Amino acid sequence: MLSYKKTKRRDALGEAGRPMSTRRFTRVEISVLAEIEYDDRVIAGEIMEISLRGLFVKTGEKIPLGRQVYVKARYLRKEFQFPATVIYEQEQGVGLKIDEINLPSFFHLRELIASKIDDPDAVIQETFIMADIITG
Repeated sequence: MLSYKKTKRRDALGEAGRPMSTRRFTRVEISVLAEIEYDDRVIAGEIMEISLRGLFVKTGEKIPLGRQVYVKARYLRKEFQFPATVIYEQEQGVGLKIDEINLPSFFHLRELIASKIDDPDAVIQETFIMADIITG
C-alpha cells in the first residue's frame, strides 16, 4: 500500500540532532515498495524518504557501505529506477546517493516530490544542480 504525507522542505538532522549542512535537496517522506539489486541478489525494501539526489530505504538486509546498487520502484503506475551507492547504514535500513538517473525516471521523481511540498518551485531550482547525473 502506498501512502505519503505532505511535508515542508526541511533540513536533515545529523549526530546529536544538529542540522546537516551538506543536504541541498528537498526530501519528502513517502512509503513506496522498492527492489534493490546488488551482487546477483534482489532484496525488498521500503523507501521512507526521497529527494532528487538520494533516499532512505528501510530493509531488514544489511548492504555494505560504499556498495553500488540498482533501485527499482513504482509509484502511481510509473516506474523509476537508477543506480545508487550506499552512503550510510542504520539499524532500520540504508541511505543511498543516486549516481545517475534517466530522463523519464527523473521527471517522475521530480513530479512526485513537487506534489508533496508547499513550494514545488524549489524542486525546479534543484533540477539545475542535477544536470550532471541525468542521462538521456
